[in-house]
Amino acid sequence: MYVNVTRKCNLGCDYCYSASGRSGEDVDFNHVLSLMDEIKPRRIGISGGEPLLVADKLADFMGRYPCKTQTTLYTNGLLIEEKLKTVGDRVDILKINFPATTRKVYQQLNGVDTFDTVIRGVKTSVRSGIETILNTTLNHQNIKEVKAIVDFAADNEVGEVNVLRVRPSGRAHNIELTPRDVMTAYQELLSSGKERGVKIDLHDPLANLFGIEVKCAAATGYLNVDTDSGLGPCPFFNQTVKGEFKDIWENNELFKAARQPAKECEECSTNNCLGGCRACSTNISGSVKKDPWCFKDILESV
Repeated sequence: MYVNVTRKCNLGCDYCYSASGRSGEDVDFNHVLSLMDEIKPRRIGISGGEPLLVADKLADFMGRYPCKTQTTLYTNGLLIEEKLKTVGDRVDILKINFPATTRKVYQQLNGVDTFDTVIRGVKTSVRSGIETILNTTLNHQNIKEVKAIVDFAADNEVGEVNVLRVRPSGRAHNIELTPRDVMTAYQELLSSGKERGVKIDLHDPLANLFGIEVKCAAATGYLNVDTDSGLGPCPFFNQTVKGEFKDIWENNELFKAARQPAKECEECSTNNCLGGCRACSTNISGSVKKDPWCFKDILESV
């Protein structure tokens, strides 16, 4: 279960899947608690916007969980030094957005020079003892940074880098990589991670093309709750649905479609991929089709 707790953010990243900004609404936390009581999720991911902008509300919310739930907090890192003490004792994993190791690229992507603050935030998180993971979204501006990001993780006692590619969602348009670039970046990340002893989590069903089992969990293991209480199959779908959870989960056409493999991929020899990211094709074409970033043919031709 993922929850976008606020639309407010103190950055304006080009690759933001939720198009968050300086103003915006907060989620109805009581509604989320009611959903949790119904669903009993084992894990919850708290995102935004920037969730630490509502740290006090967040601490109260997490203190009222109706079930035992592992909590992952997604943050851009700018408020860790100031706000971690408010929520830290209720957070199991802190995933910090870390798109670049150079000030120039960071500023190009995020629009402001807060690079030093993020570095301090990472180090503060590590010192706190909370499991700290770097969250990197690959795009055409940071493609040459991938090895350096792994090196930074290793040098700062961060054991894992969670890697995503830009999905066509929110503000994330016209900065996507080509399928070949995605393939090359993944290969370099896996190689660098092995060399430096850093776990690389390719958060992408296309990882199956490398023999790494990753299943799209949209509308199966994932449920996204947006700030307006709309429900989506995963955080990357542009479309959400309002209504009763059980009815949406069992009967809604968007949710049912998200569980189906792409028809073009039914005869593919690659197990578990089943067409790649459902959100990518749905956001572009309106229906589940083969992931436009599939690099199977390129990989086999090398």
